[in-house]
Amino acid sequence: CGVNTYNNQDTSSGCSSCSSTQTSSEGSRSCSDVVCGTGKKIENHGCTTCPNNTFSPGGESTKCDPCQGNETSSEGAGSCDILNCSDGNAAYNHICNLCPNNTFAKSGDTRCTSCSNVQFSGIGAAKCDNVSCPAGKKREAHSCSICPANTWAGVNATTCTSCGANETSASQSSRCHGVCKSIPTMWNATTQLNDILNEHDILTLSCGDGYSNIGDKVVTCVKGETYSYNEQPACKKDCVSLPDSII
Repeated sequence: CGVNTYNNQDTSSGCSSCSSTQTSSEGSRSCSDVVCGTGKKIENHGCTTCPNNTFSPGGESTKCDPCQGNETSSEGAGSCDILNCSDGNAAYNHICNLCPNNTFAKSGDTRCTSCSNVQFSGIGAAKCDNVSCPAGKKREAHSCSICPANTWAGVNATTCTSCGANETSASQSSRCHGVCKSIPTMWNATTQLNDILNEHDILTLSCGDGYSNIGDKVVTCVKGETYSYNEQPACKKDCVSLPDSII
């Protein structure tokens, strides 16, 4: 009988095959169990070396067991080793993987964790930092986004707030303003002035017919303020605070 076969009867001319976990030499009357060394498995009547990232204790083992994703091994290993990745790297697929932008990992982590929407990070980060946005922008998608026209935002806002009725703003504004209105010539009644104002309105005040101006011809007031000027050959304009009872 040939290799890996046997005949245990003197009168029989037939040869029987050994099982895949056994072996025999030529002319054998029986088969013997295959025993492999560490890092090998029994296969086809012999021993096969286990590939990278697998292991086997040897002996009568018939398979190479895979290492965990955060483990590794070299060819012919009897066990797996835990990956020791540095901060900013995650251990998976048997290697240390550098974390991409807007994610982070600590040493020993098996995945990169995403930063929150109002945070950011560079490649290989161990932590996320808060996004810092100036007024007129909002924190969004790990960066600052410009607020569109007719909205506003304060420092580090997470939303762009819509302007109110009769208000407007340019893009990237920190507040809304009312639409400019004209003030009747020589009108100095503070109660009436306040009545036509919306919050944040801007008012343009000009000298009337027959009057010259002192300094600039235009004065700007907002709600909570008014102007006064006298009926002299000149137009004097000053913004003064309104009493609390009027506002």
